[in-house]
Amino acid sequence: MNTKQNEIKYVDNLTPKGKKWLYTKPFGSYNYKESASRLRDFSYIVELLSLDESKKISLLDLGCGSGWTSIMLAKLGLVVTGLDISKKMINIAKENAKKEKLKINFIVSDIEKINFKNQFDRVLSYDALHHCPNEIEVLKNAYKALKPGGIILIIEPNKEHTVDRQAQEIAKKYGILEKGYSPNYLKEKMKKIGFKNIIRYDYDKKPSPEGIISFLKQIRRLIMIRLLWSNYSFQVWLKAEK
Repeated sequence: MNTKQNEIKYVDNLTPKGKKWLYTKPFGSYNYKESASRLRDFSYIVELLSLDESKKISLLDLGCGSGWTSIMLAKLGLVVTGLDISKKMINIAKENAKKEKLKINFIVSDIEKINFKNQFDRVLSYDALHHCPNEIEVLKNAYKALKPGGIILIIEPNKEHTVDRQAQEIAKKYGILEKGYSPNYLKEKMKKIGFKNIIRYDYDKKPSPEGIISFLKQIRRLIMIRLLWSNYSFQVWLKAEK
């Protein structure tokens, strides 16, 4: 199964309602819970990117899809480049940016094959890696793209997404990848690539404690995660520096 080709054709296989969502995301009446989730995520993204109002910050948005994160970050004053493998996704992104009178560099590109070098202050990978056959190449490319001292923020579904029934039904329907990751796996790969100061953020988007945690606190934390958050909602949030 050629999942990359299916990603390219993804827009064509959506229902009219699904296509409309691409033009209004993260707003609209497609799914209010989905809107709430995306907007919460975006507020944390802004916070964790450690933006500096006194500087013109360049950002590379990997796997930007229809461009909603790129557009909202550009509204904050960032100089944004958004990449996606689907030309139709990029066309929607360009159309939406034009409506907002925003200058964003949207490029049709396979993020496993990009070759930027020391060009960006920030890299964002929001729900992009788990659609890629080779996430290691994406991480390597992200590292190269960052300026020294630059920051990467990665948000992905957790490992159980790989066996989540709803996620795998979507994967089968559209012929795409729906993987998930453990934080330790991604952290290990990132360290080998050269990333430093890798911080994992917990389900409440606070830094996850390092070292030994008391037995009772650890049990309480696991219970909260299982009871309060679904497999998909409990995402992996990682922030690191070059």
